[in-house]
Amino acid sequence: MKLKATSPDNLDFHISYYLGKFDALADSDVKFVVVSNDTGFDPLIMHLNENGRFCERQKFKAKAPVVNQLSPIKKDLPLSDERQLKLVKRLKSTEDSKRPKTEKALKGFVKSHLGLNSDNVGVQREFSKLIKSNIVKVEGKNIKYQL
Repeated sequence: MKLKATSPDNLDFHISYYLGKFDALADSDVKFVVVSNDTGFDPLIMHLNENGRFCERQKFKAKAPVVNQLSPIKKDLPLSDERQLKLVKRLKSTEDSKRPKTEKALKGFVKSHLGLNSDNVGVQREFSKLIKSNIVKVEGKNIKYQL
């Protein structure tokens, strides 16, 4: 997660925000894991568990960096998964004038083309990957493509 501003606990606040947001969106059987050495998350994790959502904290252990040896098409995609490749291929093969023009429309496109009909968290995850990989850019309410 890239933050626009840096300040003490800023990342913690963002993580807490998204935990709450995803708790509201995700099916009740979805389990959350906070990867952090910060024990400050423990009260929030306990609260989520008390309210019926399984959540745990796992400590982060730094590893040596991995050199990306993926193909040029895949190396631009975070996690280089099949869903993203399928979306990019579909977007590239769609005429410019027929591509989704708003965030809502693009999320609908993602939902229908990946069969994520009742998985709003999955739709958001795939949408976020498109942004992180600079395939799409949100400008106000409009979507710009960089295919």
